[in-house]
Formats: sequence, structure tokens, C-alpha cells
Amino acid sequence: MVDVQTVEIQIEGMTCMGCVGAVARLLESVEGVNSVEVSLDEKLATAEVSRGTTADDLINGLSGSSFTAWPKGGKAEVDCATPTSESIITEDTTPIRSDLSFEIEGMTCASCVSKVEKAIRSVGAVEDVRINYATHRASVTLNDLEDAESASRALEKAVSKSGYEARAVNRANRRVEAKERESKQKRESSHWFRRMFVGALLSLPVVIIEMGGHLYHGVTEFPGHRLVSFLLTTVVMVIVGTPFFRSAWKSLKHGTTNMDTLIALGSGTAYTYSSVVLFGSWSNVPIGDGMVYFESAALIVTLISAGKWMESRAKDSAGAALKALLELSAKSARVLSGSEEVEVP
Repeated sequence: MVDVQTVEIQIEGMTCMGCVGAVARLLESVEGVNSVEVSLDEKLATAEVSRGTTADDLINGLSGSSFTAWPKGGKAEVDCATPTSESIITEDTTPIRSDLSFEIEGMTCASCVSKVEKAIRSVGAVEDVRINYATHRASVTLNDLEDAESASRALEKAVSKSGYEARAVNRANRRVEAKERESKQKRESSHWFRRMFVGALLSLPVVIIEMGGHLYHGVTEFPGHRLVSFLLTTVVMVIVGTPFFRSAWKSLKHGTTNMDTLIALGSGTAYTYSSVVLFGSWSNVPIGDGMVYFESAALIVTLISAGKWMESRAKDSAGAALKALLELSAKSARVLSGSEEVEVP
């Protein structure tokens, strides 16, 4: 595993998103820098760097530009008696911490986020945890840089015990990671689209058979119509509902519940009750009012699959929009230095 460090520097001189883009490009060009996040509101740049790269390296990367930088927690002092564009830097002695990133699988709701965060915080070396449900990423700050590798294994084990899966992400190559994330997002979208399509294709006849009689009495009550509904719904439950039942069972084994538990409970109850009523009618054993709810079981998993597909499409579209927005940022800026105009990247 490649150790990475979090280095933060304060930056003065940024006035717009163009400045943010310019600062990000300058810092990304510094050797050893893996990723950079720049906040215009906080006037702060947070960089993930390889071991050995310091805040001074980042500050030097901004030299020659119109921006002034100093380590976060340090103090930038300008000698007003002698006008100058350079700042006197007081070095920040705060120890650099190790920051790890994990891909979390199995989260389905905000409750899952809380459970994963609790599991991660149970590991002694953890100082801070930030989990993004939209990207299914967890950023973990450790208080001991030398223990990063063993802490990573401990974190993966702790998350696994809570019913989820964590995979350490190598942030040394951000482009490869971004491509892998984009490819995974497309596979997930295709996965849910196929399940939604199969569910809709098979659920529609079940709805017509079970509900059509309410509109036109006797139209759909042909011999064996309930058996047809049972068989079609069974296929829907196996093909479309399997991910929900698998996730619910996995959560129950760890003594927890999630959104999939509710989905499995609702659709499973409707399917099981309807099956019992159907088999009871064959044995001349009346159960309840004799009504079946196969269409409810099929529609629950189908509609939730449709929601999952739309969610994955929205994530994909949002990522593409943000990428396109960043491409619109200015590639360079003209800076007036004295009487000379200088173009900086």
C-alpha cells in the first residue's frame, strides 16, 4: 500500500472559481501530489501527497503566481515597511497525518452510513471519519502514520463484521481510480436496468391477471390464472428480488437491519401469503378471505429496482456534469506585476 499524507495550506488571492482551478492545476503539477481539493470559501487547499512531500513544496509550487500561501495553522506576515509580494512563513509544526480511502459496498440508506462510521471509529488508530453515501466512499484519518497498513486491515475487518465490505483504494494513481469508478458506475446502472426490465416485463401480466378482474369482472379469471401469476411472480422474486433478500439476510446475520430488510419483508410476506392461499385452495383448505397478492410482491421489487436504476443514472449524470464544469475553468490568467503583464497557468 502506498502511504499518503494530508497536507493543508491557506491561500490568499483567490476570488473566483477560475482562481480555484488555477491553484489546483499548479498544485497538481508538484511532484508527489496525488490529489488536490481547493475551497474558495475557506481559502484552503487540501492535498493528498506521497510521503516526503511537505507544505513547503506546495507553497513553492505557487511561487511566481498571484497567490500567497502558508501552512494551515501557521501565520503569514508581510513586512509593510518594505512592500513585497512574498510572505514570511512561520512553519506549521502540526504532525502530518495519514489519510486512507475506502470503497464501501452494501450501504443502502443513511442508517447504513451510521453503522459503517461506528464500525470504523471502533478501530483505535482512527482520528476522523468522513463517509459519502452518494459515492460510497469513506475517508479515514489515522493518528499514527507508521501504522497505516495494519490499521487498513483492521478497518476492513471491522467493516466486514458490521455486515458491509470495505476495500482500500490506492489513491496514488487518480486517473486509473477515476476510470475504474466510472466503469463500475456504468456496470451498476446496466445491472439495475436489466433487473427492472425483466421485472416490468413479467410483472405486467401478473397485474393484468390479478387486477383486471376488478375493472371487467371475469375477464382474467381463466382456468389456472393464479398458477400463472404464481409462476411469473416466482421468476421475478428470484431474478429481481435476490439482491434485496441477500442484503437483508446478511444484515440480519450481523444483528442489524437496513432498507433492504424492509423491501424483503414487504415483498416476501405478500409472496409467501399468496402462495399459501394458492396451495390451500388446491387442498380445499380455505385460508383468510382467499385473496392473493402476487402483483404486490412483484411490483415492490420491480419498482425499487427502477428507483435503483434512476439513482445510478443520476450519479453518472452528476459526475459527468461536474467533470464538464471543471473543464470550463480558465487554463491561464494574466497577472499585472508592476508594469509588466505576465501569463500564469
